Amino acid sequence: MILNALGFVGQRLYLVPDFHEKIPTERLLGKGITAADLNDDVLGRTLDAIYAYGPTELFNDILSLNSGIYRSN
Repeated sequence: MILNALGFVGQRLYLVPDFHEKIPTERLLGKGITAADLNDDVLGRTLDAIYAYGPTELFNDILSLNSGIYRSN
């Protein structure tokens, strides 16, 4: 969804597979992931899961997991 927003702000979710046809999805998201896997149903379920978990909690968890990766010396 972030990748889509960077390239197609304001586009509908059903256009996401078209966007991902032009980028290396396997390299960015993992082996075996194709543009067809990133459809509006999957993205809708992802948004529902983020809402249920809590966007702030998710953001904080991601930051805490990655806090040791980018430490300045």
